[in-house]
Amino acid sequence: MRKIILVFLILFTFWNIADISFALDRNKSHGIEKKVKKVKEDKWLGWDKAGHFLISAFLAGFSYSIYYKSFDNDKKSSIYFASVFTLSLGAGKEISDMKKPKDRFSYKDLVFDVLGISAGLFIASR
Repeated sequence: MRKIILVFLILFTFWNIADISFALDRNKSHGIEKKVKKVKEDKWLGWDKAGHFLISAFLAGFSYSIYYKSFDNDKKSSIYFASVFTLSLGAGKEISDMKKPKDRFSYKDLVFDVLGISAGLFIASR
């Protein structure tokens, strides 16, 4: 199980690095031209928010189960671990969104991440 978690963390790290370098390369290709960039509207409801909720719920429940059952930790520390782990992934995703030309940091996405974490931990810890 430790190998699975390690592989997941490595893949996530490389995915973020590749995503950031792609965004930087895309910015360089535009040259010196100054264009008005239209930033996406950040609505409270949409597929993006549903994705944040579902992925956070899955990751929180999965990491809770692994930490609790596979590593024989108590329930309270497993909930803390899963919460911090999943929230850090969500915050990292939002930070990488800031670096994209037409995206921005979204507090609304983080709200749905927290709601998903709560739902995932509620289901997994019962």
